[in-house]
Amino acid sequence: MKDRPTRIFDAFCEGILDTAVFYSSDDAYLYRLDEYRQVFERLAKDTDIQVIYYDFTDVQASIYQHFMSHMIAAVCPNQADSCYSLRVVFEQIISGNQRYLLILDNIECLYQPFYLQSSEIKDFIGSLRTCLDVYRMNIRTAMLCRDTANLRKLYHDYHEPFYRFGYLQDVGR
Repeated sequence: MKDRPTRIFDAFCEGILDTAVFYSSDDAYLYRLDEYRQVFERLAKDTDIQVIYYDFTDVQASIYQHFMSHMIAAVCPNQADSCYSLRVVFEQIISGNQRYLLILDNIECLYQPFYLQSSEIKDFIGSLRTCLDVYRMNIRTAMLCRDTANLRKLYHDYHEPFYRFGYLQDVGR
């Protein structure tokens, strides 16, 4: 029998699952989030799926600009990034035959109070959520959340764009 991360990856490949939010209800099992990522990346090498990994804790400047630069480098590396919007980058993804798995690590960092005071961050969160939903046929999304307090804000607050977005999976069980 296949292990859980492999079964979830298979569900991504078969189109059964397009978005999943992974977290651990027990901090002792946070390492499993990295294991899931490693399994997804390893399995993707044997398929036609390209993995794009982005960690929101690595951002030093504008989240939007940093995320856009990272996505453009992964999707269309020979293009200049000044003329792109999030929608254009996602449209670039669906224009080809390539399928993608976008792994968004520490996405709950977007819900830290100092970020939520910024209208730019709020707009980015809404745009990202919309793009992930609209373009889910070509791009699957695995969101890794390490802070359960901000996960509650991300996933369970009905005022937020990511409210109940995707399959919620506790890796600590």
